Amino acid sequence: MWALAALAAAALAWFIVRCRSHEAPAVDLRLFSVNSFTVAAVGMGVFYVGFAIMLLGGSLFLTHVWGWNPLLAGAGFAIGPATAVASALAAGRSTLDSRWLAGLGSLAFAATGLLWSASLASGAFSIPAFFAGLVATGARAGIAQTGFLAGGSSQLPADAYATGTGILNMSRQIGGAIGIALLVATTGTSADAASYQPAWILMGTAGLLGAVAAVVLPRRSTSAKQTAA
Repeated sequence: MWALAALAAAALAWFIVRCRSHEAPAVDLRLFSVNSFTVAAVGMGVFYVGFAIMLLGGSLFLTHVWGWNPLLAGAGFAIGPATAVASALAAGRSTLDSRWLAGLGSLAFAATGLLWSASLASGAFSIPAFFAGLVATGARAGIAQTGFLAGGSSQLPADAYATGTGILNMSRQIGGAIGIALLVATTGTSADAASYQPAWILMGTAGLLGAVAAVVLPRRSTSAKQTAA
């Protein structure tokens, strides 16, 4: 494991050096000099740490702890993506600042982590608490993603918009991979409800960190003034 970690660190260092020295880099690192973009990239990453823990951890909890078959568990989880689609469409038409969207979405994950760690750790068959968390995280996932994307790209030059949004979406994948790694490290293959409590706490912590990042994002009105100038 440590050998793989060292190899990954070396590969990352080589990638950064390559991007800094190449005339046409795969990732233009100068984008990270834009404060709002850097904050949004970090916020999106930590938010998806919590999202990945919720998505995979919740599925494993239903099948391994409560003993639901995969078909039933999948059908139950459909409520999350359904609310995410609806909330993302609503967020796209919202007049709220991007930091409010990102912050509200992140806080929903913090609240769900707290709810699940309190109500599911004892092994109680608490269906209302579990699905309330799914609805909350599903509805807020679409909102948070919209907020981080809008806030992160708001101050980018027009010719860097495509690259910037690509990097923001890449941060989702990195955050998701870290979230899955943390979930596996904390729960393993356990079928004990109590073993999932650290994962729910990590999910809530990721939500709080995402909310902190959202607070630092600029107001939409500020971005508009700068663009006009």
